[in-house]
Amino acid sequence: REIAGDEMPYGTYASTSYDAIFILQEAFSIAGNDPVKIKDYLYAIDGREGLGGSLTIDENGDPKAGHAVELVKDGKVVAVE
Repeated sequence: REIAGDEMPYGTYASTSYDAIFILQEAFSIAGNDPVKIKDYLYAIDGREGLGGSLTIDENGDPKAGHAVELVKDGKVVAVE
């Protein structure tokens, strides 16, 4: 706490990790252990609401979740242009 203070800048990792576990559980429940069916299930995610917000997976399997690249410079979180 002495370094980070009371507010951690990346507190969303817990919520997105929680969502990921449940998404995988859903995928295995629906697709079994067939990797092609699991991929198809994951790629079809469109507007799934979870603790981390709304999630859509694009045609490359990447999340379209509004994330941005940031860095810590002089003790402050700043956006990378």
